[in-house]
Amino acid sequence: MQRRQPIPSMTFFSDSCFLLQLCRFCGITKEGSIRLNTFKTFNQHNQNTYGLNFVQSGHFSNNGLISRLITRGTKTIVEVNDDEFGVCQADTMKMQRHVEMYQWVQHSRKRKNNTHYSYTIEWKNTFIDSNNFKEYGHSNDESKWIVKKRDYFNPEIIFGDFILPSSLIAQVEAKDEIELTDENVSLANQRLHSNRFSFIVQQGPKYIYFKQQQNMDTPGDMRVWFTKVQCHSVTIVSKQHGNSFEPFIFHDKYEESDLDLENGETGCCCGLCREIRKMEAPIKDVNWIFEGTISKLKAFNIKLGQDRNQTYLIRFLGWLAMVVGIVLIFSPITYLVQYVPFLGSFLATLSVIVFVLVGIAVATPLAILTISIAWLYYRPLIGLLLLLISLGLCAGIWTIIALKG
Repeated sequence: MQRRQPIPSMTFFSDSCFLLQLCRFCGITKEGSIRLNTFKTFNQHNQNTYGLNFVQSGHFSNNGLISRLITRGTKTIVEVNDDEFGVCQADTMKMQRHVEMYQWVQHSRKRKNNTHYSYTIEWKNTFIDSNNFKEYGHSNDESKWIVKKRDYFNPEIIFGDFILPSSLIAQVEAKDEIELTDENVSLANQRLHSNRFSFIVQQGPKYIYFKQQQNMDTPGDMRVWFTKVQCHSVTIVSKQHGNSFEPFIFHDKYEESDLDLENGETGCCCGLCREIRKMEAPIKDVNWIFEGTISKLKAFNIKLGQDRNQTYLIRFLGWLAMVVGIVLIFSPITYLVQYVPFLGSFLATLSVIVFVLVGIAVATPLAILTISIAWLYYRPLIGLLLLLISLGLCAGIWTIIALKG
């Protein structure tokens, strides 16, 4: 018979209290000020954004201003090169070297009170430390990672009479795959020869493999491929600086709490709350590049939409932390009912389901209530509506409980 673990009541209550405290930092109590500061700042700079149909040298008087600049296309006379593999691309803004290693990956699956581990070999672009594996016999060797991922930015991308900085080029996604040749493989054999790999070969039009055995993939093998983004039409929203651009940094009241973050004064017992506070920080600079030609309004709406999605994510994390915290409060009961003869496993599962439903029923109106209080000061109508919804849910839950009781 399997030995049951003692009831860690103090651990459950400390964990639940921590999660309930955590939900306070998940963008709920301060979301009103943060999102409205972002919106007001965007609105202000949207009105001050200067629009140009073509970029000409006569517009350098706009130096230091946020400018929306549209051109029919970017161009360059400089090639982008990877010397180790001999990959050379003309008319290219950015080129990326991608590297993956064939590694052991650990998977876990929980069944009742036991955790079962399984292992597969997969291509991964980051090293997986096998020292953390639960079972031996599945080792990954980081010393075999002899080729590193690299990004190449063209230093002279001409945008009208301006030069695009690397901070803007880095935001463009390199999607076009580059076909490699026998010359690239030959150069890789000359410059990257290692005793760890007996074969450097090409498989398919885009991959160069570093193999330990010729006809099979072995843990520790590597493969390399390249992607690029060619010069094309883009839209820039940034601060003009001479014949180039730099981020336009703006300030808001949210920065008053940055010092508390640096000093660790977040009211939390660990660094997780600090990371969440960084996530909920409003956008602080304007330095954007967009594919193709878009309007000034659309550019700002895209960034506001991204900020809004993050707000929803943080709200959900706060609600989820509250649900889990409430479930953990009742977890000792789940452990106790396991001792009931014959029905222990069934009752434990049933109690978990019930406590999850209770957690959802309690956390949902409380989360809406917290959000409504945050919005009452900034948007009274929205705050009042959310407050009424929260009170209505509370009244409905209370009525159901009273009727059942």
